Amino acid sequence: MQRIIRQWHTYMGLILVGPTVVLILTGMYLLYRSDARYGFRATALCDTGEWIGVTNTSWYGVSIAVDQIPFPLGMVTAVSCTDNHIDVALGYGGIVSTLRNPIRWVFQESPATNGPITHLYRHDNRLLVATNAAIWVRDNQEAWVIQKQQPISFAQRVYEWHVGWANGKSFRWVWFVSGLVWFVLIVSGIVIAIPLRQRRSNKPG
Repeated sequence: MQRIIRQWHTYMGLILVGPTVVLILTGMYLLYRSDARYGFRATALCDTGEWIGVTNTSWYGVSIAVDQIPFPLGMVTAVSCTDNHIDVALGYGGIVSTLRNPIRWVFQESPATNGPITHLYRHDNRLLVATNAAIWVRDNQEAWVIQKQQPISFAQRVYEWHVGWANGKSFRWVWFVSGLVWFVLIVSGIVIAIPLRQRRSNKPG
């Protein structure tokens, strides 16, 4: 009976090696690849009637050369456009703003959000940002003031942990290192198991 269980365990482990390796390697790859998200990352309609559309590699609408943009477009999660300003939210990475003429990007202090910024609006010198859990407003470079907050569900917390974030801080490197260690363990386990099984099969009796 023990021999049957041991054989079953060995064969099932070998069968699962393929899917497990694929999950580990693709997970490690996607941790730091913002371009895995396709299509438009953010869009905005300006007060002037012009529009902006941002993909992982291109900026459309209001004319700004990509080489004038000092941040990865793959980080953009929201855009706001008025007749004088353009503001861009970089997920967990803060807010970047510029006058429309001249283009001169300035990184701004962002509120201490518990999730990526999903919405961004400007009215004169008043800036509003929102996440899935809170709305923040800032007047004329003063401190951010929270306007409304929703409780974060356990499922939202689990999702943040799953993708390598906690309280606005990234620990994706932990998942990356863990995936690398698992991959090494799988490969080394196969290297050890194959000769061991061959010796057992060649053992007399």
